Amino acid sequence: MSFTYSKTAKQRIAQQGVSSITAFLEEVPLAVRKKVIANLPAIPGFRKNSATEFKKQFEKLAGAIGHAPDEKFRATNSEWQAFGLIWAWWANERFSEAFPKGPYNFADISEKGALEFVRNLVEGKKSGCAREDIERLVLFSGLPTTDAMSALVDALPLRVKLERDRALAKLPEDVAGLQLKVSDIGRATEKLVQDMRTTVAEATAASSGAKHASDEIEDIKRKLSELHKVAPNSQSKEMAAITDNLAAQTKHFDSHLKMSLDAWQASESDLRSKTNALQKSVSALASEMSSIRTSLASAEDRFKLVAEALKARSDVSTVWDEAQERGPTVIAGTVKWVNASVDAEPVRVELLEAILRLVHENFIAAGVRSADADRVARTVVSATLAGQLIQYCGSLADVLGFATATSLGAGKALSWQVPLGLCDGVDVDALLKKAAENVPKTHALLLRGVNRSAFEIYGTGIRDVVLQRQFSRRGEAVGQIGLIATWADGPATLPGGSPLVELGPVVDSDSLTWATSADFSKIRTGEIAFEQSSIRDAQSAIGEEIAEVMRMVDAVGLPQSRFWRMAFLRFVNILFVLPGSTYAANLSIALSAWVLPWAKAKGVARETIEGAINSCAAEQLKVASVRSALDELLAEAVA
Repeated sequence: MSFTYSKTAKQRIAQQGVSSITAFLEEVPLAVRKKVIANLPAIPGFRKNSATEFKKQFEKLAGAIGHAPDEKFRATNSEWQAFGLIWAWWANERFSEAFPKGPYNFADISEKGALEFVRNLVEGKKSGCAREDIERLVLFSGLPTTDAMSALVDALPLRVKLERDRALAKLPEDVAGLQLKVSDIGRATEKLVQDMRTTVAEATAASSGAKHASDEIEDIKRKLSELHKVAPNSQSKEMAAITDNLAAQTKHFDSHLKMSLDAWQASESDLRSKTNALQKSVSALASEMSSIRTSLASAEDRFKLVAEALKARSDVSTVWDEAQERGPTVIAGTVKWVNASVDAEPVRVELLEAILRLVHENFIAAGVRSADADRVARTVVSATLAGQLIQYCGSLADVLGFATATSLGAGKALSWQVPLGLCDGVDVDALLKKAAENVPKTHALLLRGVNRSAFEIYGTGIRDVVLQRQFSRRGEAVGQIGLIATWADGPATLPGGSPLVELGPVVDSDSLTWATSADFSKIRTGEIAFEQSSIRDAQSAIGEEIAEVMRMVDAVGLPQSRFWRMAFLRFVNILFVLPGSTYAANLSIALSAWVLPWAKAKGVARETIEGAINSCAAEQLKVASVRSALDELLAEAVA
């Protein structure tokens, strides 16, 4: 795709000023800008693909375009090509399929051709084009501006009027929906009226029957009266009593029927008014229920914030322990030291580059190929400095766990084989106490088979430690116990759910590339002595990259968890300042080790995640580690 600009077009764009040009360029997502600007020549003195180099190249591009008439600062052809690519992406986002395909060689285009280009675009956009968008399209393009072009643009509706017209066009559909609802209510009302009429008809029939019975009773009374005249005197009193009794019952029956008939006749109008009142009450109740749901959701969010803050303030290490009076607690499962195969003294590492190199070399010695070893090393270093639980799954999870414990443990790493069927957190509390009180002090804790029992039941002590570290402002790895966990496979194990995934990144050993052999004698023991205050300046320079990552996470639509979001943000703030990597590589690590395992634990559909990644960073769908994590989502859905 090529772009050419006439001299008048370049002058017109330059007249907008550097600030307006910068604002136009920033309307395009950061990932697109980085991809385009990466093709520009490198600037001497800046590290390739670094955030500072991108910032400088972006400023240089805007400045060169803004000084187009100036011979001293004239933009090169490659810079105009980059500007044209960003312009085309902007137009594609605004007008989608209506925007004509390239090339966009407007340097020698005639006035008629330019007018036809814009007219085809406007006619191709079925929902209409806003005047502001077309003005901006022409302003930053290579098209010539003429009176005919201005007349065409001025004839277009403003954005406010266009949106109003779209709303009016949709109005018949909305009215049809409302009419359908009113029709349903009308049918329900007609059925109610029909039922009431049926009831009234039944009452009328009953009244007619009663009247007929009354006539027959009157006839009987008349006949009895005649019989009384001819009957012997001995039977006259008895016949009179029977007659009186029949007359009283008839009167009572007539009165009761009359009251029932009056009540049924009055009920029809009363039911109509009650039906209308009931409909109004239901509408008001629905509105009130919606308001209550909103208030409850807001209150729940505030409650979670307060609960997490209170939990963070509590000191998990000062809980009173009855075991101090009863004697030492016996820990279920096997507890032992992780013994490295080398006898050399631990290497004390204080520089970020040295920490990363040590862990990377240890993974290579354990049999992981160099490219994947670098990715896993960056995951481990970021999670360690963030105070999180590093987790491994797959058939070779224990190999990675051993290499990590050796790298972080300074030769003093403690291993615990988690047993089946734990029903409380007593063993974890005792293990943490043992690790803290050991002489020499424990530097790393390896939990093997962490999913053999339900972690949410027995792992509260580990969760409290990680939670407290996420609220810590010091952020130093000096003297901090490194936490590592491996997942076991088999029918007796539990799936790694959200209680585990929210505590740290998950690395799948089966998705890595392994060598045919390993040399564990080359693994070196390390002692981390790094203070994060030394990377604060670097972290302040990656704010835009972190914001872009969080926007993509929000686009995925993951279930809300403030703890997971806090831990993930702490992780990527360290990951993106590690030396020797790129934005794309760091994003792949964040997706495969954090975002996708969390989505799997929460049951998010694969199509939803793929769509979000494709819209924000489509190239990530080609990365092997990301594809492998997405395949896990598919396997989970099929299972």
